[in-house]
Amino acid sequence: MTAPIRPYGTGLLLVPELLVREVIMESLHELASDDFRLDEMFGRKDEALQNGTTESWLREMRRTFRTMIAEPSRGIGVGVGYPTEDAHLPFVSVIASGGSEDDGSATMGNVLGRHGEALGDLATASGRAREHTAVGIDWRTTVQVGSWTTAPELSAVLHAAVKHLLFRHKGRLFVAGVLDVSLSDGGFEPDPRFHPRTAYVPVVSVRLSHTMVQTRRVDPVPTKITAAVGRFSV
Repeated sequence: MTAPIRPYGTGLLLVPELLVREVIMESLHELASDDFRLDEMFGRKDEALQNGTTESWLREMRRTFRTMIAEPSRGIGVGVGYPTEDAHLPFVSVIASGGSEDDGSATMGNVLGRHGEALGDLATASGRAREHTAVGIDWRTTVQVGSWTTAPELSAVLHAAVKHLLFRHKGRLFVAGVLDVSLSDGGFEPDPRFHPRTAYVPVVSVRLSHTMVQTRRVDPVPTKITAAVGRFSV
């Protein structure tokens, strides 16, 4: 028996917030356990401008980051949407801020491929064929990743970690089918009526480009003509 053809669609690429959240969640704890990467992320060369030595700065930054991520039963939350008023902080928010079809793309409206699927034995009268047509458009989406803590300085530390992870693990997004990724910085002041504990939220904007694909199926496709004139066997 012929195995059915799998869909050609883009799956979770239609929900890029979940892809970005997955990259951050999987790599935060990896970062906390790697001194080399922490030193690379927080290292400074301007020892004369610091309160103490470069090594003391690094020790303090490691301690600060690990305290945020490894606090028992708390840690850093990563979720789609803004944290609620009573949510535990630190928190990394992942929000789609906009997206659009790439009007200048050559993919727009194109048929990306056609595939046939045999339903039964095509050599018999009961055999049928189903046609699969993959169509797609190029799409661009911007996902904003915000770092929420109770102190702007801690938010800046968490922001540095998030930016480091997104840059380092771009490859995970490419493996998932993203065609291009670009990063940019920003920030905003939350409305104190809804987020009274947070005065400033630094943001990494992640711009993703991918091809949105859907599978169109025609079922069934006639495979032969019967003896009766004008009749198709389906």
